[in-house]
Amino acid sequence: MHIDLFVRIVNIINSEIQNIFSRKLHDQDNKEYWYKLKDSHKGKRGFVIANGPSLKMDDLDQLTDEITIASNRIYLAYNKTDWRPNYFTICDQVLAKKICNEVHDYVDIIHCPIDIGTHFERCKTYYWKSLKAPKIMPNNNIKFSGNLSFGAYGGYSITYQNLQLAVYLGLNPIYIIGCDHNYKGESDMKKVGLI
Repeated sequence: MHIDLFVRIVNIINSEIQNIFSRKLHDQDNKEYWYKLKDSHKGKRGFVIANGPSLKMDDLDQLTDEITIASNRIYLAYNKTDWRPNYFTICDQVLAKKICNEVHDYVDIIHCPIDIGTHFERCKTYYWKSLKAPKIMPNNNIKFSGNLSFGAYGGYSITYQNLQLAVYLGLNPIYIIGCDHNYKGESDMKKVGLI
């Protein structure tokens, strides 16, 4: 119990240090990129692609000419479709470490929080400030950022950060596909609150 608390405190301190002092976050190129991206797709429809079991290759094939945001290991679908996301994101530190040596084979640009803990050497990477997710759920004070040049709030799913990116891009309407709230093996879990 005490070790878990210690690890959590160390992670929070590390995240805050990255948010305040990171050259990558405050680099002129990074700032200009986010500035240019603001409302760059204003009024156009866009799609946030999640990696849930309901996601079908036919769905992706229909999105080849659409503005899309996808994440994590979505590139595993690339050999089954011509579709590619316009924006690729990753927020999970554990997954980032696992894929850092292969992701460059599939994407050129990565968007991620500054405290990702992994350096993607062979990909251009743009960082946003990591704003914290609520400590407990449900929480009536859930925050959402429409300004990624300020940062993005965590939400226990990368889909939440991707929605913040979609709003920042000016996308409207925004559709979510492949986001499942019911996975195999979770049928016995107690469902509480509203989404």
